[in-house]
Amino acid sequence: MEKKKSKLDFLFIGLAYFACYFGAGNLVFPPKLGLESGTGWPGGAIGLAISGIVLPLLALNIISYRGGDVQSITRRVHPKLHVAMLAVLMFICMLISIPRTAAVATELGLAGIFGSVPYIPIVVAYFIICFLVGRNKESVLDKIGKYLTPLMVVILFIVVIKGIIFPLGTPSAPTVASPTINAVLTGYQTGDVLVSVLMAAVFIGTVRDHGYKKGKEETTIVFKASIVAFICLFVIYGGLLYIGSTVNAEYESSIGNADLLVELIRRLGGQVAMTFFGIAVVLACMTTAIGQLTSVADFYEGTRLFKGKVSYKVLFIIAAAVSAGVATLGLDTIISLAAPIFSLAYAPALVLMLLGIFQNVIPNDGGFKGAMLLTIIEAFFEMLQAYINSPALGNILAKLPFYSQGFGWVAPAVVGLVIGAIVFKLAGGVSLPKEVSEEA
Repeated sequence: MEKKKSKLDFLFIGLAYFACYFGAGNLVFPPKLGLESGTGWPGGAIGLAISGIVLPLLALNIISYRGGDVQSITRRVHPKLHVAMLAVLMFICMLISIPRTAAVATELGLAGIFGSVPYIPIVVAYFIICFLVGRNKESVLDKIGKYLTPLMVVILFIVVIKGIIFPLGTPSAPTVASPTINAVLTGYQTGDVLVSVLMAAVFIGTVRDHGYKKGKEETTIVFKASIVAFICLFVIYGGLLYIGSTVNAEYESSIGNADLLVELIRRLGGQVAMTFFGIAVVLACMTTAIGQLTSVADFYEGTRLFKGKVSYKVLFIIAAAVSAGVATLGLDTIISLAAPIFSLAYAPALVLMLLGIFQNVIPNDGGFKGAMLLTIIEAFFEMLQAYINSPALGNILAKLPFYSQGFGWVAPAVVGLVIGAIVFKLAGGVSLPKEVSEEA
């Protein structure tokens, strides 16, 4: 049955979007960035907003505008690219991002409240709760947006407001050359553009479930919800970043992200504050895990391999069980494995979104194919270098423009677009009609 529309739909949907973006890594990055930024914290806040908020939300709105499905963009590269890309992202979720939420919730959230907790039983209980909330996919984002997220937002806003009104100290000189660039790169590494690609179907499906029609009506609600998510993310990111900047004369930059966060919260309000903050940590991690587990189960339910054979609930349980198994390795191990794999997926996803923005001015499909091909190749070698640390490969990669700044994929993407478009035209290739791509 179609749900009745409400003037507040965009608010609750926006809160749900915020909750799914604001997960494990996002919580611990801003204070450390503030510590490094010092008096340059405004630039740090802007940099983090660009890569950690604007780009992910822009990606979501691009997908909505182009038809509400990632396939509307990927089909100009290859008809099956969206399947392969989403399959890779689903595995990344099960092996890294979802287990990481459980590890952070346990090691930072609950341990901050109780001091020590039995790790494996808590992880198991965590995923059981995720299943109980997410077992009916049609209502997942409603539950997150109406019940879990408001409590989390209130707690985090109280922490931020207190840290701003009663600062712990005075910012001093930055410890990094450019707080803005440093923050851009850190926000880039959170991987939230991947969340947009991964969860676009769930995000946009929720809008349609509320009775909004595909097209202008749908894109308008997605845009309004994105504004709500932006405000929540910016206030919390910026607030935590500022709080971190006020103590940059007191802590070494080598302090761990989680350790710094715990120190700040305890200084702001002692164990009482840590208890409430621990609750917020658990909620932040759990809402992200539920959203991603929903996407994984929904994706595999719709594939030819499982369609009609395995139900959404069973696939949700399987995904949760795999994630729980990985989570038992602990946070440090998961983080050590995560960065190289994220680098393999993040750059192609970001390039794909940029192609989606400019697809009407790209001369032919060869530009899409070439840009994605060289981006994937560069990202693969970056991942390989992260694992094997080869001097020879490192020297080759270092010759790429912007590589040292973390944007080694830019030049390959541009070169691939130009060469791909030229070769495609000379070979007499036929591009998909723009209207087909947009209605896919």
